[in-house]
Amino acid sequence: AKDYGGGINVILGRVESCTVVRNAVQTQDGGGVSHFHGSITNTIIYHNASGNNNPDIRIWSGVVGYSCASDLTHDPSGAHTYNTDPLFENSGSGAGTNAVLGNYRLPSSSDLIDTGYGQAWMSSAVDLDGTARLLNGVVDFGAYELFVQQGMNIIIR
Repeated sequence: AKDYGGGINVILGRVESCTVVRNAVQTQDGGGVSHFHGSITNTIIYHNASGNNNPDIRIWSGVVGYSCASDLTHDPSGAHTYNTDPLFENSGSGAGTNAVLGNYRLPSSSDLIDTGYGQAWMSSAVDLDGTARLLNGVVDFGAYELFVQQGMNIIIR
């Protein structure tokens, strides 16, 4: 994007259970998200770039809670905000048109597992992999639930 919100530019809207990564804005703030009057919940905004300050998120107004961005400071009107690395399985590199995409599922070592804000619609919803949104009764931040390594079971009797 040229000015604001390389990934998402929110005006009077809601961003919920999203993973916004490797986006860029050329001249202003909010390489990942520019946020004006709305809410952001259960969302990861990380590894974005901007030509100014705030590479991940630029908050004009609204509420950000249960979310993570590198330049996110605790919002007293929101809750459970993080600025620590989400520890993606593979974070990729670069941003914008130079981005090399990665695997944005969370490993079990991430602080963002089982810390999201659950809502009624999630009881029958699935993530991008088709996995139930509520594992262990609590939602994870981002677009994916806990990454589960597939393997082989061997039973010996």
